[in-house]
Amino acid sequence: MAVNGVLRPIFSLSRRIQPTVSGRFMLSSSAANLNVVKSPLGDVNIPRTTIPEMIFSKTEKWGSYIATECSITGRKYTYDQIQKYSNNLAGVFRKKLKLNKGDVVGILMPNSPEYAIVALGILQGGLIATTLNPIYTPEEISRQLLDSGAKALVTISGLWSAAKSAVDLTRQSMPILAVNEKVSVLNNMVTTFTYPSINS
Repeated sequence: MAVNGVLRPIFSLSRRIQPTVSGRFMLSSSAANLNVVKSPLGDVNIPRTTIPEMIFSKTEKWGSYIATECSITGRKYTYDQIQKYSNNLAGVFRKKLKLNKGDVVGILMPNSPEYAIVALGILQGGLIATTLNPIYTPEEISRQLLDSGAKALVTISGLWSAAKSAVDLTRQSMPILAVNEKVSVLNNMVTTFTYPSINS
């Protein structure tokens, strides 16, 4: 910030405290807290909850409101619909695909209204999402699937070819889920295709 032509830092500390370091670990001390810069707006309360719980905690109040909409096609979903479809998808992951809590699922999708359903379905199933850029090559996709330890991949029909090529390159058996982008058949939103290992 410039005052009378002189630059001054917005945040400053009157003195510097050197933290006590032992090996690789910083030792806690009350003096080290003097280096903490506080916002004049106060602390932010971060609730201990999952992202789906936080989003769906207001579904009773906002359920009929549009949560996500495609500006190109006009496809849209309410909070109630997203909660229902993501719950269904979580069930597919856990019951049909037999994925366990903490397993990784890849998302190979562009920004679309269905992305929220997929991401929340993964989280509601106790799974971990690894997001893949839809312009990645099959080689880049396969590398990320291997590096993340993904057990399944979710994509759209337009990216099916790249997804299948990538899974083939991993030389692992991995189900690929294709999200149906037609609103009229959303009750059967997920189609599962499993490819056997190349080695078998």
